[in-house]
Amino acid sequence: MIEKRTVITGTGRITPAGILNEDFKKALLNPGACFSPFERYEFDAGRDIIAAEIRNADFEKYIDPPSLKSYDYTNIYGIIAAKRALADSGISLQDEDLKRMGITVGIAFCGIDYPMRQLQRYIDTGLKRVSPYFNLSFFSCGTGGWISILLGIKGLLYTYSNGEPSGTDAIGWGGRTTRTGGGHTGTPPTAAGPEPLSP
Repeated sequence: MIEKRTVITGTGRITPAGILNEDFKKALLNPGACFSPFERYEFDAGRDIIAAEIRNADFEKYIDPPSLKSYDYTNIYGIIAAKRALADSGISLQDEDLKRMGITVGIAFCGIDYPMRQLQRYIDTGLKRVSPYFNLSFFSCGTGGWISILLGIKGLLYTYSNGEPSGTDAIGWGGRTTRTGGGHTGTPPTAAGPEPLSP
């Protein structure tokens, strides 16, 4: 088997430390700036929950606003990270064979926000009001599927969901399949390794 050289052409991140590379580098020098009282969910009075929460992310810059309500935060973070990595790489999908491009996603755990809202909708109004996207919001492979659909990538799709090392495993697998020509299919996946993706 002939191995090819592998390079990282672009990175994309959506983290409490920032989305843009410059913001991320600044936050690394002052990691305490990432932590503050948690605001997304309400907790019992008198409890202070300190967390590294993603704030001020302009989701609508990357995802069509009406579509946002179809995704869990898990999906949103993965889609944004993939789009940012692609933009950072300078690769134009119009110039590529999308059947020879793939996606490898590492996801430590799936979202809970969207499924909980859909469960409440089911309790309040019945099954017919539950979104058909419900299953993709808590299925670990759902994020990679959304990335594939939105970017039009038609090659192999791998999802690693094995806890905290998921992102590292995904990057390793993406590099390995690129070096070896994509295993048995000749499809070299591009690697994306967000971990964890959910709040």
